[in-house]
Amino acid sequence: MPDRLKEIRARLDAATPGPWIIYEDEETGQLDPWDDEGMHPILDSQSNADLIAHAPADIEWLLAEVERLGAKQ
Repeated sequence: MPDRLKEIRARLDAATPGPWIIYEDEETGQLDPWDDEGMHPILDSQSNADLIAHAPADIEWLLAEVERLGAKQ
């Protein structure tokens, strides 16, 4: 498996299973990254944040790989 695939797989495996919680303010309907105590962010770990931060580049690379492999057929 190419190194890039291993990196993507590691980020995916390190993240907690979704869906992740997003809190909504009952009065305003605004999405809020904090619970009713105001202390808990939407993302519950750095691993989840890393997965999200790398997602655009990872998806772009994966799509290019799929297209490249499809062109070989």
